[in-house]
Amino acid sequence: MNPSSLKPPKPLLPILPYLARFPFLKLSGRLFELEYGSVENFLASKKSFDVEARQLGFEIVKSVLKDDTLPDSFQQIELSFLCEVCETKNCREACKKGAMGFSWNYMLCDMCGECFLRCNYSVSDELYLRLKTMAKLNVSAYIYSRILVSLMDERARRRYGVREARRYREIMDEDDATLMIFASDFNLKAIIEENVRLHVSDYLKAACRIRSREWKLVNRKLEKGYVELTRRDFLRVVEELLRSRLSEKVAVTQALTASTDITQHLAELIPVSEARFAEIDLGEFDAECLPPCMKKILSDLQAGLNVPHSARFAITSFLLNIGLNVDEVIALFSSAPDFDVEKTKYQVEHIAGSRGTEYTAPACDTMLSYHNCYRNETCRGIN
Repeated sequence: MNPSSLKPPKPLLPILPYLARFPFLKLSGRLFELEYGSVENFLASKKSFDVEARQLGFEIVKSVLKDDTLPDSFQQIELSFLCEVCETKNCREACKKGAMGFSWNYMLCDMCGECFLRCNYSVSDELYLRLKTMAKLNVSAYIYSRILVSLMDERARRRYGVREARRYREIMDEDDATLMIFASDFNLKAIIEENVRLHVSDYLKAACRIRSREWKLVNRKLEKGYVELTRRDFLRVVEELLRSRLSEKVAVTQALTASTDITQHLAELIPVSEARFAEIDLGEFDAECLPPCMKKILSDLQAGLNVPHSARFAITSFLLNIGLNVDEVIALFSSAPDFDVEKTKYQVEHIAGSRGTEYTAPACDTMLSYHNCYRNETCRGIN
């Protein structure tokens, strides 16, 4: 065959639909590099597309801080992993680990992207351009949002991680290809079958941060070093690992902070962030009058920290005792990483006395024994 008759490769084609919907995947950096070369080039660009991407990244962070719903930038596209049906050999020659054989071996693949760069799967130029444009927009917006939030304080980063991980979890599919891509991207040793078998070491990395009793290893089926999970539970593991990834601070050079857009966007975001974390809305009650322990628990919840069950029980019973209703207490838990409205409602109603027993707030000695005491010079204790 004449080499000149070969169609030019369509870099990253198989993974573009996934980058469009899940721009947190590691290969997003490869697409960004191919399109812009550097972050500096992206920030300096005056093209309307790039200005729109930066604005979308700003809107993402603002929506997180203000608890607003982010306008959906994910167009409805069908997720299909072309490598599962491709019969060409170019990508196999580029794969260093042998993951791209006659069928894709996701357990060997580390998503380095070398095979995707040489993809010449037969699709129209129009379709390829559409997929690349969608992926480019969301990847660029994602990277810009990470830059912005990295220039803010730790509480803002934690909240960003919690909210964004939860948002992505809501649009995750449970099909084989999606689960396999997540397993490869997060370096998880997983066997994807009707259910998912996840190596115990990987399971514990996520489960140790999830407070529900069902996630304790003793309550799971463990066989030959693997924990059996439903597909939904596996995605919950991915969500928890993603929360950690999104909460990390990325390195930002001094030159990047001089960008006009970054300067303007931070000027609007930082006051919103400071106001968000300075106030605890308890209706007619003044949060400054709360005991130090209760104020600390509420502050941790707002910051997206995983608060232990003993602290959750303490703050719930305390707030109910001083007059807040069930719905008001539930709203205060919405920033928790593992927030589930139905489970939270059940637990709050139970503490409120829906099952016959109305609980009172723990005494100081109890708070101290569970390491929930943060007494200072202004605290006289409540027993």
